[in-house]
Amino acid sequence: RGLGYLFLVKHGIIIIMADGFTYQFYKTTSEAWDAMYEAIEAAEKSIFWEIYIFVDDSIGNKFIDALARKARAGVEVKLIIDAMGSSEFSAAAERLCVESGVELLKFSPTGPSFRLRNWIGRLMRRNHRKVLIIDEEIVFLGGVNVKAKFRAWDDMYLKLTGNLARPLLRGFAKSYISSGVNRSNVSRFLVRGLEKFIP
Repeated sequence: RGLGYLFLVKHGIIIIMADGFTYQFYKTTSEAWDAMYEAIEAAEKSIFWEIYIFVDDSIGNKFIDALARKARAGVEVKLIIDAMGSSEFSAAAERLCVESGVELLKFSPTGPSFRLRNWIGRLMRRNHRKVLIIDEEIVFLGGVNVKAKFRAWDDMYLKLTGNLARPLLRGFAKSYISSGVNRSNVSRFLVRGLEKFIP
């Protein structure tokens, strides 16, 4: 399908407008962080975020504080972090999330198990998705994690707005359910008739 407009803005960020949606590329991690933070601060209804590496350092704490503020203000906030990739996520950060109303989930916990096969299976089962969905309409996805040492990295990130959020909301719902939470909390994102195929 044809593109309506293509233009460049400051700092090499690319914005493309097409029928029904727009998408914007961020060529560095720091640019993506700034855009993500701005979107979180502007959220009015919901913030759904799944991420592989999230550390509560100088960068991570800024995001955690913003998520906590939004949750206290009544915004629905769900955060899924990978248990291995985000192993440095501290107990203090977890408490802040829980106490403020952020629903924090750890994907595939790595704790020991009496059944060795199950434990090895959990170790191998990781969630490398890095998807942030704001108000069920604005989506960020790409290679950007949250850790201060990644500030100078050139990870690409993409912002989508418009009618492309629905399949990514279904993907988030699948990760949410796989983290052991009741599927009824995200059933509105599931395709009618396909819920039974989501583990």
